[in-house]
Amino acid sequence: MSALTTSVVSVVVVCSVLVSSVGAVELAPGDLIVTDFNHGDLDGPGSVSKFDPITGVQTLISTGVNLDNPMAVAIDGFGDIIVLDQPGTSGGPAELIRINPADGTQQVISSGGMVNPTGLSLDSAGNFLVSDAGLVWTGGTGGILEIDRTTGVQTVFSSGGFFLGANSLTIDAAGDIFATTGNASNGLTVLKIDPVTGAQTVVSTGTFQTAHSGIAVAASGDIFVNELYYTNGTIKVDPITGTQSWLSTGGYFQDPYGLDFDAAGDLIVADSNWWWPGNIFKVNPTTGAQTLIASGLVDPAGIVVYPIPEPSTFVLLAMGAFGLLAYAWRRRRHLS
Repeated sequence: MSALTTSVVSVVVVCSVLVSSVGAVELAPGDLIVTDFNHGDLDGPGSVSKFDPITGVQTLISTGVNLDNPMAVAIDGFGDIIVLDQPGTSGGPAELIRINPADGTQQVISSGGMVNPTGLSLDSAGNFLVSDAGLVWTGGTGGILEIDRTTGVQTVFSSGGFFLGANSLTIDAAGDIFATTGNASNGLTVLKIDPVTGAQTVVSTGTFQTAHSGIAVAASGDIFVNELYYTNGTIKVDPITGTQSWLSTGGYFQDPYGLDFDAAGDLIVADSNWWWPGNIFKVNPTTGAQTLIASGLVDPAGIVVYPIPEPSTFVLLAMGAFGLLAYAWRRRRHLS
């Protein structure tokens, strides 16, 4: 394996702008949050919906306005939905959008600068990481941008080196960044990127002729990547040997994009199916068995499982509640 460190250069500053709303939606741990290029029909606006992971029932969260081609999706530390929207057919810029699930309002965090953004994740500081297959600042080889969660400033975090386009990324439990790159000529390459320095290390390369999309890392360290053009399916990558093998193909696989794990450790796939309708389905990470969750979408792309709060979150909430009770008790005692 080899490594390369790349420079970090500040490139864009934008302002946040409040825009639209649709309706109140209550999210629960395990709910599936899905972006769709076309809500309702092939000419519809972009949208974000939640799906019940058991019944598959869909509830619209937000649609239209800034949602032109919503691609990747993530959840920030406040429970808000973060959407990466690709440049629209009308010529609008790529944007990073925050959506409040309580009322569906959209807020543009960062606009422009991005060329062909496809992947989205959050770092340990709560800032956003975006994989961009274009990145004109680096000669079009692609790379990863870091976007400040408050100001929207875009910074090139890692680029050049082994990047030949940057198609998806994720962050594992240890905080390491994993990204996919490569094309039909040299096959799928998975990179591990240091979250502090941006240094790139090749984990796996060159086995499958592929156009790849979503990526997810299991608790075991195994890496899973969706392939959406030549074979259509999910590839399993051994993090130690770099061996690539097919986990699951055929069945509901047509054009898989989004990929995430649920709390049980199953893979959840959003498949746009160019021939419509798109599907959301579960894939067993060991056997590759597929289970349909929902069908009838138009062009689903990004998917994220609404997170179950960490134990530390419950501790903080309990401490906060205890503090409020103590304050109220002291105040009542003082006034009596």
